[in-house]
Amino acid sequence: MESTVTIVTDEERAEKLFDNRRTYNIRSLVRNHGNKYRATVVHEDYIGKQKGVFTYESFLETFDRPLMSESGAYISFAEDIDFAQKGLEGGLTPRTVSKALKIYGSKYCKEDKYVKDLMKSHYISTLIKEIKEKETDLSR
Repeated sequence: MESTVTIVTDEERAEKLFDNRRTYNIRSLVRNHGNKYRATVVHEDYIGKQKGVFTYESFLETFDRPLMSESGAYISFAEDIDFAQKGLEGGLTPRTVSKALKIYGSKYCKEDKYVKDLMKSHYISTLIKEIKEKETDLSR
């Protein structure tokens, strides 16, 4: 997904945004006036389309989610996906897995949109379809 946003920061930090990031890629960064930069950012779909004005810190919080630290451990979208897969494979319903993610998942699981996007992701939706197909085959 691609978003065009404005980032308010100094020149040194603006250059740091180009450092090797695994969760986003800045396609273009143009200095407007003062400390404002217009950025075109390619990022993961689960973050959603973004627009508006960000500070350096709020930009990283939004676009670099998997690298944010929580309680000294790195929590990522992949770990939330793994948690959901294990729950579904263990026999929990998708609704129960969503509720469990809000309690035991990363801090981003507190947001309803994040959990909905996670449950609609290719990995989880494919797994849910496979489980439903197995259940219908067994009931025949």
